[in-house]
Parts: sequence; C-alpha cells; structure tokens
Amino acid sequence: MMTAFFSSEFFSNYRRNASAIAGSLILVCFVVIVLFGPFLVAQDPYDIAALDLMDSYKPPAWLPGGDPRFLLGTDGQGRDVLAAIFYGTRISVMIGVTAMVCSLMIGTFVGLLAGYFGGRVGCIHDAGGRHTAVLSVHVDRFVPDVRIRHRHRTRF
Repeated sequence: MMTAFFSSEFFSNYRRNASAIAGSLILVCFVVIVLFGPFLVAQDPYDIAALDLMDSYKPPAWLPGGDPRFLLGTDGQGRDVLAAIFYGTRISVMIGVTAMVCSLMIGTFVGLLAGYFGGRVGCIHDAGGRHTAVLSVHVDRFVPDVRIRHRHRTRF
C-alpha cells in the first residue's frame, strides 16, 4: 500500500514542489505545537500561582542575563514568552477549526437546499456568492498591489 503511494504521480509531483513541502512542514509544526505544546514548555502562562515577578523582563536565553528556563525571555509579569506563544497558538488553531467547521456545515446545508429546491433558493444562493465575490474585488481596490503598478509600465 505504501509503496503504491510513494510511486504515485501525486507523491512525485509533491516531492518536486518546494512550496508544498514548506507548507507541509509549517502544518506539522502547528500540529505538534497544538498537540504537545503543554509538554514542550515548562510554564503554564495562565497559572497565576506559578508566576514569579522576580522573573519579569528576562531577556532571551542567548543574550547576556538570559535564563535557560525561558528560551524567548519573559514579559512584565514573569510569564515565559515561548509558553505564551504555544498556548496562544492552541487557542488560535481551535478558533480557526471551529470557524471552518461552522462554515462547512452552513455551506453544506445551504448548498443542499439550493440543489434540492432550486428556483428561488438557488438564486439566493448564487446571489450570495456573487456578493462575496464583489466584496473581495472592492477590498482589493484598497489594498495596494505592487504587481498592478508594474503592469502598466510594461511596453509591448
């Protein structure tokens, strides 16, 4: 089974695509942080009893005066910055996954209604998609894009 996967066209194309490999590594890092984050850091930034104000404003471990217990240093309340990043990543990923699941359920429900009933429900579904596309076009007008400026300078 695995030999079929490793000899497939998909894996061959994946292996040659540096962006896909970089994206996969970033995704794996996020998964490791989410699953094993509390075990990778020594301090829980939400545990007030474990905080020590004497550890506040410590520089990162590689700078003079840094403490090896706090790899990225500490903040004004003595919380480990790396632990805060790991715990914050867990919360952010959980919010993102929850929003994705809600969007998936709502989109599937509306798509099923539009496919089953058709007619007006389908028109409403199509209009919602068009308004979303128009909104993204209008937002793009306010965000500067370097490629647009250079495109007008091109001579043929």
